[in-house]
Amino acid sequence: MNIDALRVIKEEEAKTAQIAPFNILDKKVFIGVLSPHNPKALEKIEEIKQKGYIPALYMVSEQS
Repeated sequence: MNIDALRVIKEEEAKTAQIAPFNILDKKVFIGVLSPHNPKALEKIEEIKQKGYIPALYMVSEQS
């Protein structure tokens, strides 16, 4: 896990949206998502895009 990736979104917001940024490379942010159809996740991912980042989504489970 990359510490810089964790700074892209506040921890509480990430928990609520059920997403977890785990790596960042230039402007590409690698994000684990429980469900790509979760409205809260989609909202936060859009906010990340508006900050100039390029999200790369990865399906994860709660046990991952």
